[in-house]
Amino acid sequence: MSSVRVIYAPPPTDSSIPPSIFSIQIKDDEDVEWYWTQLPDGNRVVTNYHLIKACQDVQSQMVVS
Repeated sequence: MSSVRVIYAPPPTDSSIPPSIFSIQIKDDEDVEWYWTQLPDGNRVVTNYHLIKACQDVQSQMVVS
């Protein structure tokens, strides 16, 4: 059974801009890729995301002999 965790979105580059996404819930075997939108004034804000399967740490799988 996989559990769920809360991931907070990165804040906008200007703190006076309200975020469009505050947080999302994802499974333990997922990671999130944030999509940023650049505004006309040059600031950026997260406006979407994509869930991907979590990558396992390759080094933790290496066996030292």
